[in-house]
Amino acid sequence: MSEVHCREALARIFEYLDGELAAGRADEIRAHFERCQRCYPCLRYAAAFQEMLARVARGQRCAPEELRARVAALLRAEQSRSGQG
Repeated sequence: MSEVHCREALARIFEYLDGELAAGRADEIRAHFERCQRCYPCLRYAAAFQEMLARVARGQRCAPEELRARVAALLRAEQSRSGQG
């Protein structure tokens, strides 16, 4: 197994998460993320980002409906107050 450096692991992060790497290369990238304290948070962030995109693509709301309604009301009130609505 060859050593993977941070630059390569980060460059291949989405290929890794999407399962697009050959099995051996995926194992090497996974091993790097498991031991590298600097890269592991990037992996978690990228995975969370992809999960959020998947939720949006499925039409799931990312915020509770009550929060969305409050934000919409605040935006309407601000538009009225500033004369843009």
